[in-house]
Formats: sequence, structure tokens, C-alpha cells
Amino acid sequence: MCWAYPWYGVYCATYVPTQTTTRFSYNAGAGLRLDAGRGVFRLLVNSQWMDFGGSYGSSNVIQYRLDFGTKF
Repeated sequence: MCWAYPWYGVYCATYVPTQTTTRFSYNAGAGLRLDAGRGVFRLLVNSQWMDFGGSYGSSNVIQYRLDFGTKF
């Protein structure tokens, strides 16, 4: 059986390598919305922290997002 991992590619084995592994992550986010007539503008910021444990350390990903839209 094979699994596709985004960072490592395809992994083929007889067991799932993550079945006994637990990792921790948490998120925090904030956003603003402006309604201007029929237009809608949103600005969002989200941060995700991941702790991989042991010698793998941790990582942080920050996402910025700007949305434009209309109301009907």
C-alpha cells in the first residue's frame, strides 16, 4: 500500500508510519471586514505553530489573505 506525502513524495510500506505518532499544532488568527456599498473587503492574518517533537523542532507558518467581493 502507498501513501502520498507532500514533503517526501510517495511512501510504500505495509503499515502507516504515522499511526503511533502524535504531533501538536495550534492556530491564532484575526481579521477585518469593510463593507463599502456593494463591495466587501476583508484582510485576514492567521498563524499556525507546529511542534514536531524531539530533534525535529518546531515550525511556524503565517498566512496573509486579502479578499475582494460584492454583495447581491
